[in-house]
Amino acid sequence: MRPWTLWFQDAELESAYHESHKSWVPKNMRIALIFALVMVLAFMLLDSAVMPEHRDQLLSFRFFTILVFVILIGLTLHPFASEHNQKTAWIAGLIGLSHVVGVVALISLENGYNYYVGVVIAPAFFNLLGLRFVQTVSLTLILILAYNVVVILIKHIPSVMLLNNNLFVIGVGVVTAAVRYTMERQQRLVFAQSHMMKELKEKADAANIAKSRFFNNMSHELRTPLNAIIGYSEMLMEDAEHRKGSSQHNDLGAIEQAGRHLLSLINDVLDLAKLDAGKVELHVETVYPADLLERIRTTAAPLARKNGNRLKIDTSSAPEEMKADAMRVEQVLINLVSNASKFTSDGLISISVAQAEDAVLFSVSDTGIGMSPRQVEHLFDEYQQADSSIARDYGGTGLGLAISKQLVELMGGKITVESRPGQGSVFTVALPN
Repeated sequence: MRPWTLWFQDAELESAYHESHKSWVPKNMRIALIFALVMVLAFMLLDSAVMPEHRDQLLSFRFFTILVFVILIGLTLHPFASEHNQKTAWIAGLIGLSHVVGVVALISLENGYNYYVGVVIAPAFFNLLGLRFVQTVSLTLILILAYNVVVILIKHIPSVMLLNNNLFVIGVGVVTAAVRYTMERQQRLVFAQSHMMKELKEKADAANIAKSRFFNNMSHELRTPLNAIIGYSEMLMEDAEHRKGSSQHNDLGAIEQAGRHLLSLINDVLDLAKLDAGKVELHVETVYPADLLERIRTTAAPLARKNGNRLKIDTSSAPEEMKADAMRVEQVLINLVSNASKFTSDGLISISVAQAEDAVLFSVSDTGIGMSPRQVEHLFDEYQQADSSIARDYGGTGLGLAISKQLVELMGGKITVESRPGQGSVFTVALPN
C-alpha cells in the first residue's frame, strides 16, 4: 500500500477494493447529501435575518442548489451510483464546493463581515461522501483555492482577515484530511486482511477438494489389485493345505493378513474422502439393537482375541428397536472395538446398549492403557493419534475414530469418551431414537 495515496500496489487488490465501494459509498453519499441539504435549508431560513439585503439573490441560489441536491439523492438510488460511485461522489463534492464559493461571491463585505462558515463545513461534507483520501484532499485544496480567488479578486478582502480565514479553514481541512486518512488506511488494512483470508480459504477449499478427489481415485485404483492379491493368497493357502508338508502356508497367511490390513486402511481413506465431499448417504431403517450387537460379535471377537482379550456383549437393557443406518452403526462400533483391541492386552472389552430418554446409548469399554486429558483432546482429529509414540508402538493412521465421529454426527448423534491413564477407556455413542 502506497503511504501517501493509500492505493494498493497490487492492481487486482485495488480493483477489488474499488468493487467493495459499490455496497457502501452510495449510502454514505446519500447521508452526506441529506446532511448538506438540511444545512442549506437552515441557512436559507437564516439569510433573511442575517443578510436581508441579499435575501432574493440567496433564495434563488439556494433553491437551485436544493433542487440539484435532491436530484443527486435520487441518483444514489440508481445502479449508476454504485457502478460509478467515485465519479458520482466527486460530482456531488464539486456541486457542494460551487455552492459554498457561490455564496461567498454573492454577499457583500460590509463592516468587514465575510461569510465563510460553509467553507469550514465543506471538508466534512467531502469526508462523508465516501471519496478516497486523495480525492477528498483534492476537493479541499480546490475549495481553498476557489475561496481565495473569489475574496481576493471580487471582494478585495483585507489581508489580515484573509490570513485569519485561511488559517481557520486550512486548520479544519487538515483535521478532516487526517481523519479521512486514518479511516481509509484502517479500511484498506482490514480489507486486505479479509481479501487475503478469503483467497487462502478458497485455496484451502480447492486443495481439500483435490485431496478428496485424489484419495477417492487412488483408493479405487489400489483396492482392485489388493483384492486380487488377497484372493490369490487365499487360493494358494487352500492349495498349500492340500499338499501335506508344505511350508508355504504360514508365509501365504502373512501375505493375506498384510493385504487385508492395507485394504482396511485404504477403505478408511476412501470413507473419509466421501465424508469430506459430503457424498455419504444414510439408509435409515428399523434396527434391532440386540440383534445388531450379536452380528457384530462375529467380527469383533477375532479382533479382541488378537491381543489375548475377552469380549463381552451386554444387551440386557437394549431397546426393542430404533431408526438408524444399521451398516454405519456397525462400522462405528467395529472401529471402536478395533481401537480398544489395539490398546488392550490380556484384558476385557465390553460392548453394551441401553435406552436413554431420547437416545440409544452404545458403549465400548476396555481395560487398556487409557489416555490423559491432553490426549483425549486431539483423539478425533484426522490423521492424528493421541500421542506420536502410538503410531510407532501400535500402528494405524488415526482415521478410524475421526471417521466414526463424522458418521455419528451425520446420523444426528454424538460420541464421547472417558479415559484415565492405566485405567482404560469408555466410548459412548448416543444416537437419536
